[in-house]
Amino acid sequence: IPHAKEVRECGAVIYERGLCVFGKDIKAVFSPVPRKYYWQSVANDIKDAPDSIVGDPVYHTLNLCRTFYGLKGDAIYSKKEGGEKYLAGENESSELVRRALHDYESGEMSTYDGLELKTFAHTMLSKIELLLDSAV
Repeated sequence: IPHAKEVRECGAVIYERGLCVFGKDIKAVFSPVPRKYYWQSVANDIKDAPDSIVGDPVYHTLNLCRTFYGLKGDAIYSKKEGGEKYLAGENESSELVRRALHDYESGEMSTYDGLELKTFAHTMLSKIELLLDSAV
């Protein structure tokens, strides 16, 4: 299955964070996805962030934040929650994340510096890789 990794990630999000609109409870219909497979899928999703972040700065910036804080707390966070957790700490690039979070919530598109984005992506990926080694 070409997109099996994405299916695992979506399945984990549905099981952990999904809301049932009607019908049976989600946990009665879906099985939990082992965290190992969820994190492998997430790692696959973010691996190209340094090359892709300039083209979609909001998505990749917040996705890296939610991945990092999700790994730190073994939790599944939304992009918004990941950005908020990043801003709650004493972190470099807070202005970048603040702008991305604003754009995410408002639908606006700010101007981003390509070098700053790539540096952020490389820095976050390095931190994430250290956490992934113990999670996978």
